[in-house]
Amino acid sequence: MNCFQLKLSEHIQKNLKYPKEAEKKGIVGRVTIMFVINKEGEIENIVSRGPANGKILEDEARRIVSLLPKMTPGFQRGKPVKVRYALPFNFNLK
Repeated sequence: MNCFQLKLSEHIQKNLKYPKEAEKKGIVGRVTIMFVINKEGEIENIVSRGPANGKILEDEARRIVSLLPKMTPGFQRGKPVKVRYALPFNFNLK
């Protein structure tokens, strides 16, 4: 799990681009992305929740999650299983 967290953080840092339009409009907030890593290790069912005016931020967070590479799926009792995951993104202008 620690390796997964580390690799996920690296992926986000490498790929996150604050949307120019959101920056111009001063849109900030927290976006939560929920997704499933299926039995084949692929990302599916990406759902986002963000601030009322934050569709631009939600789109960026979904884009980053959709770029995740195929992974080793979760296993339970020796069989691959779907794993739900939630990931917060904090968009702040400094």
